[in-house]
Amino acid sequence: GQPYHLYTLQFLCCVLWCFRMVRRTITNNQRIRIVSLMEQGMRQVNVAEIVAVSQSDVSRIWNKYLATGSVEDRPRSGRERKTTGVQDRYLRITARRNPHHNATRLRRQFQTATGVQVSTQTIRNRLHEQGLRARRPLKAPPLNPVRKGARVAWARNYSLWTRQQWDTTLFSDETRISLHPNNADIRVWRQRGQRLHPNCIVDRYLDEGGSVMF
Repeated sequence: GQPYHLYTLQFLCCVLWCFRMVRRTITNNQRIRIVSLMEQGMRQVNVAEIVAVSQSDVSRIWNKYLATGSVEDRPRSGRERKTTGVQDRYLRITARRNPHHNATRLRRQFQTATGVQVSTQTIRNRLHEQGLRARRPLKAPPLNPVRKGARVAWARNYSLWTRQQWDTTLFSDETRISLHPNNADIRVWRQRGQRLHPNCIVDRYLDEGGSVMF
């Protein structure tokens, strides 16, 4: 067989080839900036450092611009996208206004408004692209004026406590076993960091049937 170092060299060559085949996405703003800097007479290596791309990318984009007068990529083969950018924004706005509607209901609303027939998975994919994912909503008691006032009064009462006073305080949790629990699988469309947003919270009432508190 071959010596060990030859196997190692072949493995490293395969790894380098894989990294070379994966081309990093370069935005249109970066491409325009590359062309602008090259037109100013800068060297490709300097342009690559400023835009934070490789020198080969700078050379490729500059040569494409000289040959075609554009920095846009050629149209690629594949299935045509069924929704437009305007329709995607409409879908995002609809999901934000109705966060409790599931993908099936959003699909029906989308089809009624635009006349475009898409699958439920396409609706999910479009919302995922825009940072919206179906999450389980936080359940909390509805905040009426009385509860809001009680929370503000509690916070003001203990806002000036010292570290020593808090060291003698114990916080406990509770759980309730109900005869008729609400097991509805409800999800809301929200972005990261919106878990406490009022539109993403489901009201939890304490009188849903007989229960025992522990």
